[in-house]
Amino acid sequence: QTCALPICEILGFMLPIMQIEPEAQLQFLTAWIAFNSAQLHLCRDICDSIEIANADVLGLMGQAQLEMGDLANALESLSISCRLAPKNPFHHFQLLKTQFSLRQFQDCRATISTLESIRPRDLEVALYRGLVCLECDGDRSDASESIAYLRVHIERLTGEARSEEHTSE
Repeated sequence: QTCALPICEILGFMLPIMQIEPEAQLQFLTAWIAFNSAQLHLCRDICDSIEIANADVLGLMGQAQLEMGDLANALESLSISCRLAPKNPFHHFQLLKTQFSLRQFQDCRATISTLESIRPRDLEVALYRGLVCLECDGDRSDASESIAYLRVHIERLTGEARSEEHTSE
């Protein structure tokens, strides 16, 4: 798969350097560039080749696996990354998306609880809480609460955007 984006030029000269100097930080950066230039298989392969995989490496690999539709491996990678970095919301969000894609709604609830403790009143967490409630057991009251919370914040954000437009005119 070829890529015409400028970021791919960087990837093009980093891959040979990485073969000469297999430092984990350089490998992670190369994998991150591969991910951001839609080279998902390359990203996964680079992450997989890093000898000592930390939470960030496993999180990036899990995100690439999720994007490629490799949900079982994404679940494994992201579960480990969450254990290694329990306060990092990025890993938990990716795990939640994977669990939701796999329709593992009870596991979603546990991940949502973790995310709510890390990032209270987060809009994306509220959205997933509402979706899980509707999908899992049709709990419309909890879903309605999440939707109402989202509506208030969206109205506030759009109101702020409108007032910024008027002040800039």
